[in-house]
Amino acid sequence: MADVNTPAERKKKKARSVINNALRDGRIKKPKTCAKCGKATTKLTAHHKGRYVSSSTDVKKQNIVWLCYHCHKLETDKSHRVK
Repeated sequence: MADVNTPAERKKKKARSVINNALRDGRIKKPKTCAKCGKATTKLTAHHKGRYVSSSTDVKKQNIVWLCYHCHKLETDKSHRVK
């Protein structure tokens, strides 16, 4: 398990909190289809575009895309690939 005290893990935790609060408060709505493959599912995950969401302003600017598990794994693996 990743150490929650690293700066990267703190940013991830903050991003999850911001997104979950925005969903709960109705400021954003989770779509019903994956933004990448178009698969209809209720189990979509938020994927950050470029950097982690750190405020409700980022959420409103749509710095996130909603992906199914498979597409989210592909995007995460691609962005963490060693060059």
